[in-house]
Amino acid sequence: MLKNYIKIAIRNIIRNKIYSTISVLGLAIGITGATLLYLYVNNELSYDSFHANSDRIYRIIEISPNGSRHFGQTAPVLGATLEESYPEVQEMVRLYQPAGHIDMIWEGERVHDRNYLLADPGFFQMFDFEIVKGDAEDPLAVPNSVVISERTAERLFGDENPIGQDLPFNNINPVTVTAVVENVPGNSHLQFDYAISRENTGIDWEEYLNDWSVHGAYTYLLLEPSIDLNQFETKLDRFTQNQQETNPDARDFYLQPLNDIYFGSADIEFGIENAHGNIFYITIFSAIGIFLVLIAGINYMNLATALSARRGREIGIRKAAGAERQQLVVQFLSESVVIAFLACVISYFFIELSLPFFNELTGKQFVLNAEAAIRMLGILFGIGLTLGVISGSYPAFYLALIQPIRVLKSKTNLKGKNVTLRKVLVVTQFALSIVLIIGTLVIYKQMNYLRAADLGYDHEQVLVVDINHGDVRSRFEAMKQELETIPGVISAATSSRVPGGHNIEHVYSRSPESSSEDYQQMHFMSFDEDMLDLYDLKLAAGSNFTGNKGVDSLSILINETAAEALSLENPVGSYLDISGADDPIKIVGVLVDFNFQSMHQEIAPLVVGYWANPVEVIDFFSIKIAGNDLQGTIEQIKGVHEQFDPETAMEYRFLDEQIEQSYKAEIRAGRLFGIGGGVTIFIACMGLFGLALLATETRIREIGIRKVLGASISDILTLLTTDFVKLVAIAFMIAIPVGWIVMNSWLNKFAYHTELGASVFGFAGILALLLSIATISWQAIRAALTNPVESLRSE
Repeated sequence: MLKNYIKIAIRNIIRNKIYSTISVLGLAIGITGATLLYLYVNNELSYDSFHANSDRIYRIIEISPNGSRHFGQTAPVLGATLEESYPEVQEMVRLYQPAGHIDMIWEGERVHDRNYLLADPGFFQMFDFEIVKGDAEDPLAVPNSVVISERTAERLFGDENPIGQDLPFNNINPVTVTAVVENVPGNSHLQFDYAISRENTGIDWEEYLNDWSVHGAYTYLLLEPSIDLNQFETKLDRFTQNQQETNPDARDFYLQPLNDIYFGSADIEFGIENAHGNIFYITIFSAIGIFLVLIAGINYMNLATALSARRGREIGIRKAAGAERQQLVVQFLSESVVIAFLACVISYFFIELSLPFFNELTGKQFVLNAEAAIRMLGILFGIGLTLGVISGSYPAFYLALIQPIRVLKSKTNLKGKNVTLRKVLVVTQFALSIVLIIGTLVIYKQMNYLRAADLGYDHEQVLVVDINHGDVRSRFEAMKQELETIPGVISAATSSRVPGGHNIEHVYSRSPESSSEDYQQMHFMSFDEDMLDLYDLKLAAGSNFTGNKGVDSLSILINETAAEALSLENPVGSYLDISGADDPIKIVGVLVDFNFQSMHQEIAPLVVGYWANPVEVIDFFSIKIAGNDLQGTIEQIKGVHEQFDPETAMEYRFLDEQIEQSYKAEIRAGRLFGIGGGVTIFIACMGLFGLALLATETRIREIGIRKVLGASISDILTLLTTDFVKLVAIAFMIAIPVGWIVMNSWLNKFAYHTELGASVFGFAGILALLLSIATISWQAIRAALTNPVESLRSE
């Protein structure tokens, strides 16, 4: 019987080629978009969940004395003390990154890598990173050992077996490869190509591991399965109080679940993770995926219910011949499922074709290997079955309820019963599409606003070069002079951080004359005397650094926001107590406020010290480059860098590109919104095309009569388009408040943002209206130009 249903379904699909094509293609496009978004959302939500004990692993987060700052780095002794003190702690592992990079000369080439970590033994027992070659038990148990990733093994050793090979690092002890680990999955907050035994540095580990005043470890605990977390945290509170009585340097801390690190660490400083998720975007992308499937399903429901007018007599005859209602429901559901499965097959090929583009768009590395293909087909099978049943349920039950006597005794076809539903579905389609168009326009407008915003400094043609070697720091003035001799270099300066950067140091400051003991938290950067000119930073009062190390090392600049926060009416000449400095430091100038962070944050209080300061060392060269022959100038800069730092490869980037990276999540969201909006409006217009085609077919005699009675082409066009245009207008009215609520919430995530404005909503509405009119008009014009003799001949 099922075979017979499928045969009938295929015949009906072939009989209604145009409508079937619209339904199948619309479903295929919707399923493709939804599946790709599902891959992305699932990948984001599954961060760190591939570890078998992910629900029992916690990271320790320390809290500053005043409670305002949270740190991913802890005192190394903390984890060891907890493991010794509490049986609830089954295992403890600490990770370290004592330097920003590791370097070596390998086969005559300089290898420079930041993707590394030092680890305690037991790291590969707590975390499930798969060892594919070498010691799978405890590859870091032996000092001077290293576990490398598959890509690193291939890059360094090719087809040669890396196990037992030595790696001669410059800034840590040489190490021996004990194992090769499968490349770390992209949905892991721990990313590394080298996992090195912790003993491989010049640190006095015996002293370091017992010092409560140092905070350089990333500490993870594996707790017992049966633990009562609330009771354990109460014990930890008492532990902290007891420790602080004997160790003043001990900080408060709390446990952060492993599965919360990716989405819950935006405010945690000095974390080991290099990326954070945004649950707002996950919610939006999930909604877009649902919209795509929903709109595609609505298309099918619309066309199926509209086509029911043609199938009245067929159903009447079947019922008169003895067909039961249940049999008819199964038959029509079979047709729906067949269409959905055809769409899923086509969707698989669409996914395969679009995956490289989608990977580039999202920054992910999804692949359709054999295992992934099987999983994908399973997902598509489930989507096809679900979508087929849900989308076909209303048409199936509606058609099965038709009374045979009604359609068999009348020459007219069945119609009118499902018109209201079709109108509701069309309105829903276009409302969702317009919301996505509004989102795309708002994001595009905000990105343009950020690009055009005056940040308070000049960031064009500025090349930022990392200082990665102590010899460069000690000789930076000589290297700076050498850089300025290059013809394409306008000027050069050095600093601890650059405007628009990240991980800017915090200090606590107060005026010594203040009666209050409260310290104001501020950001801190160190400049040399040329930074202000290079970045075109303005002074509101006072003067710049003089270039005299002895004088300037006892001087600071502050920004206007800092002066206001400290309530300094005449800041120039005043002194500040700064954490990290032994004596009060004199304010010699006040900088006009500039956005030294991204525009997600408001301008915060800032202290700028001279390069020779007690708080932070220099870390970057800023090099202003002329616009001609950029590549040639960069090559000459590389030559100077190699002269002063022969061990490490030059790391560099243009500052405007770095600033752009601060908004990569928003840029990605804008692109996905744009694509989602384009796809949804395309699917909606396909459905509208089908409905318009059906409407003109069912009204062809009416059009003929109207033309005979004198109706003009414009009258016919108005007749056929007015109803649809009204539906799009209603959809627009519904989309306005929804779009405003969603996008206003998004804009409020920026300290500085554009206004929504009526133009955004107006443009979205007009675009949807024009597209719908263009879709309908083709059929309407065709019908209006038809010779009435052809349509009335049979009458």
